[in-house]
This record gives sequence, C-alpha cells and structure tokens, in this order.
Amino acid sequence: CCCCCCWSIKMGSTHLFSLVITTFISIVIAVAPNPPSSTAIALQTAINNAIASHKNDFKVPSGMYEFNSVSFVIKHANNIHVNFEENVSLWFETGQGLLLDNCKNITINGNDLKIDYNPLPFLQMMVITNETYASKGSQEVTLQVEKGSFTPKQFWDVYGNDPSNEFIQGPQWWSQDANGSYNLVSSSFESIKESDFTMGKTGDWIYTGSMPKSVSVGDKITTVIRKGYTVLLHNSSDCLVSNLVLHSASFMAITEFDGIGRNTYDQIRVVRRQASECNDVPATRACLALVSSNADVFHSSGVQIGPVVKNCEFSYAFDDYFNVHSRVQVCVSSPHQQDKITSLIIADPRLAFDQGMPDDFPYGTVETMTNAKPGFHLSFHNFTSLLSENTATIVSLTRLASDDPVVKQAISSLSSVKGLNPLSVIITNSSKSRVWKVEVTGLQGDYDTNGKLTTLSEWNASGAIFENNYLHSSIDGVRWKSSNGEFRNNTWEHAVSVTGLEITPLRRFLEGPLTINNVTIEGNTFTNSNPSLITACQGMSHQAKPPFKSCTNIIVQDNHYPTPLN
Repeated sequence: CCCCCCWSIKMGSTHLFSLVITTFISIVIAVAPNPPSSTAIALQTAINNAIASHKNDFKVPSGMYEFNSVSFVIKHANNIHVNFEENVSLWFETGQGLLLDNCKNITINGNDLKIDYNPLPFLQMMVITNETYASKGSQEVTLQVEKGSFTPKQFWDVYGNDPSNEFIQGPQWWSQDANGSYNLVSSSFESIKESDFTMGKTGDWIYTGSMPKSVSVGDKITTVIRKGYTVLLHNSSDCLVSNLVLHSASFMAITEFDGIGRNTYDQIRVVRRQASECNDVPATRACLALVSSNADVFHSSGVQIGPVVKNCEFSYAFDDYFNVHSRVQVCVSSPHQQDKITSLIIADPRLAFDQGMPDDFPYGTVETMTNAKPGFHLSFHNFTSLLSENTATIVSLTRLASDDPVVKQAISSLSSVKGLNPLSVIITNSSKSRVWKVEVTGLQGDYDTNGKLTTLSEWNASGAIFENNYLHSSIDGVRWKSSNGEFRNNTWEHAVSVTGLEITPLRRFLEGPLTINNVTIEGNTFTNSNPSLITACQGMSHQAKPPFKSCTNIIVQDNHYPTPLN
C-alpha cells in the first residue's frame, strides 16, 4: 500500500546471531549529493525549450544521462510526444526520478529506457566468510559492502533522521540458487536499527540483529528506505507512458498522485538487471541491485479516474504490486445551519509519519479537498460498516490557515477518533492547513456529522484497468479500491501473501472510496495459491472485524490456480 502495515515475512526460522561485517569498498561512495552531468543539464534545457515553444515532438538521443541529485522534469507539457532513442539510461540519486508535473495528453515512448540509481537506494552487502563457534553459541558472518552501497554508518547517517525518508525497512536476506539467481530467504519489516551495528577494532562491523539460521558464503543482505519517487505523474491526465525498464526505486517505482488521471502505462518492466545488461552501469556501482522497488511497484493515489496498466512486469518489491485508491476525509464538527446553508469543518489529514515530506507529492501527503468545487458532493459514511448514510452538495469551501483556532479544535477532535493511524493536518513550512470550512446544502434529516468519514463523490479513482501483467518475486499483493474496474488476464506467480488480492477500503489509512462496486476479477492465473487469495471488504490483511458492508457486485470468475495450495 504504502500502507506500511506491520507485517513480517519469514521463509525460514530466524534467531539472534553475532554478525561481523568487514567493509571492503574498492571505490569510496560519496555521501554528499552530486550535481547533474553536462549531458543531463543539456537534455533538461532542451526539453524545457521544446515545451515553451509548443513543439509536438521531442527526441532524446542515445546515451547515459546522470541527473544525480536532481530530477528529470517534464512540466506543464501538453500534446507532446517524447521519444527516446535506443540505449538511453537515466541515473539518479535517492529521492529523484522522472517527474511529469501538471501535464496533459503527452506520450512517453521509452524504447526500453533504463532508469536506475547510483548510489544504490538501499544497503546491500554479501557474505564472504561464515564461521560457527559452538563454545560461544554464536555464528559470525563477514560481509563485504557491495559497490555503490553506503556502509552501515553512512546509511544511518544519511537516512536515519531524514524527515523525507518514511522509514527504514529490513533486513532482507537473499540466497543464491543453482542458476545464480538470488531468492528471498527472509524479510522483516522494521526490525533492523542502527544500534544493531557496532564498530570493530579493525574497522569491521558487528551486527547483532536477526538473521536466518543457515547463512552461506555468497548470501546477501539488504535494507531499504522509502524516499522520493522514481516515475511520478503529478496532477497529470490523459498521458501514455510506455516501454520503460526500472532497475531500482528509492520508494515506489511508478506513482500517479492527484489530478484527473486517466493515464495509461504500457510495457513497463520493474526488474533486476541481467548479466548482459551491465554496459551502462557506472564503475562505482555493482551491476546487480537485488531490490527493484523499495515499496509498492505501482501506486495511484487521489486521482479522479483510475489508470490503465497493461503488458507490464513487476518484481522484487517490498510492498504491493498495485494499489489504486482515492482519499477519505473526516468531519470534525456537528452541522451549523443558517438560511438553508449548513457549515461543516472537514479535515483532509495525512499520516503523521509523512509530515516531513514535501506537500502533495509522496503517498502520505496527497490531498483531495484541493480538487473540490461548488456542485460536487460529499458523502457521509458510518465508521463501522462504511455504508453511506447521507449526502450533501458543496456550495463553498475555504481552506483554513494553520493558526486558525478552528484548526486547533480539529486536531483535538481527530485525536479522539479511534481506529485510524496517527494523523496530521499541519503542513510543514506552510501557513496552510489541511482543514476546510465547507458550506453545503441538502443534508437530510437531523444528522450529526461529527466524527463521520466523508468522501468526495466525484473524485473516487474509478475505472482502473489492470490487464495482461506478469507479477513475481515479491512479498505483498494487490490492494484494489476502484469501482467499475477490471483485473483481467494477469499472471501472478507464487501468489502467497498476507494481503492477497484485496478489494476493500482501508479505513485505518484513509484509503477510499469507502464504497466499491462493479469490479471484475477474471481470467487470471495465480500459481501456488487458491481462491481464498481474493477477498472483498475484509480490510487490510483481512483485519476488519466485522467485515465492511460497502462492497457490491464484485465478480470473480474463470480464474486459474495451477499448483494450488491447501
């Protein structure tokens, strides 16, 4: 989801060991951000000029473009075709990526455009010796830091207290099979911490965290972060993005946040590099990045009309393959009526642990009420069943300043609402809040709105289509919240996860819409699984007790389960 649910996947028993990590780095990794290369600067300048002059076509020549500490930004572009020649790669540092900002009706034809990171956006080390000391009851494993990875100290110095990093997740342990591929052995959510590492006398590192019982020479360990974006469509609509290859992602691989949406994503591969694909990798970085996406592969949040995602391959991710949803608000006042106009206070809050991130960009800070306008409708929902209880038409709305006394009251009211994650209505470095005074008409009966969940009826991420995609080698599932949507003809290998394929609102994370209807799940192949993989209105990881009552006409038919699990 980026739901950040507290799960732990363990594919083998684990216990505490003493772990010795010796740092072998042939090339020193710079911690300070690097400026973009001259070729990257020239490319950014050229596309800025093409957009300003309203060109209809733009070609990106073959080559390596090292954007490093800045993003490649396509902004306020309309009706333009961006075509990449063969053998183009874009390189970024953590937090940066390809950004389409406020664009409409543009086409990105990547022609197998490669997007990757240097340094790696996660910690990656390899086991080079393995010793067992029966007298100590411990095992010592020496690890070599891979090229392009920070040392443990650098890693926590950079990301440990970074407010724009959602959190540090790990460790993940990988073992090499007979074909040379690294497969996941165990994964923990947030069990690793800086205090697990202590400096040895000779410059090595002692790690005392959890690990599998059996660790062999050649195994590897990773620990991921959640910062920034890799491919982001922000407040954009009717765009086509196709033929991209993403080899690593510092948070979610592909995201679309806010705006009308109705975007299409075709033939995008989020995969590891093969041995034959190392020609464009800088000498300062190992070719193989074990993790293709640090969190969700594809995440759509707060768009009016859901995406079309087709003919893609998603793999090696540490959260959902796919999550599409709108946003939920909380009414924090009882109605105040005057001259047939009812005044309400609506909070459009976001997750408190995302408060330090740039506003309206990462998962936890995307807003909905910024899209509302007179004539739109607010739906009021029962907190337990999520069924709609009342509807009103918006007459006017005003965003309140953060120092408004009403905002302080809203914060107090939110803290008393049980069953939600910690929320914030304050925007860092802004005088604005996420609290709105909304005037409405049409509220029926003597209805107390205080504490009710609300949704914007016209902004519900409906119509998503996910078809002919190949999902494999990841630990989580699919979270679907798009009415009038289709999940068809996909292949999902080893479809085993706590999440499964959930058609459900996520109340705890304010992921809507709260009513979901007319969804078809048809013609898919789920290996190593069974029909219980698919659930409706049971909440995140089936934790809604009792289940919600707001999912209707969910059609599940003609799906296939080769090698089913009992």
